[in-house]
Amino acid sequence: MITDWPRLTNVIGIRNFLDLAGYHLRFIKEFSKTTFALTNLLKKATKFEWIEKCERVFQELRQCLTTVPIPTLPVQGEE
Repeated sequence: MITDWPRLTNVIGIRNFLDLAGYHLRFIKEFSKTTFALTNLLKKATKFEWIEKCERVFQELRQCLTTVPIPTLPVQGEE
């Protein structure tokens, strides 16, 4: 289950998680900007260092993948 997914500790784990999240990218606002901290860790020239921003992005993505957006009808006069 996504809510039980442990903290990512290596490149393979990040790649697997981003593959899963990428499948749902149309439902996640600004997916590429949101995942930048994690995708940056996939580069060979980058040392794997799990910082607070990575944890925040990971938690945000888990939240997005486990909540259902509720469609609503537009209110007349509002955009």
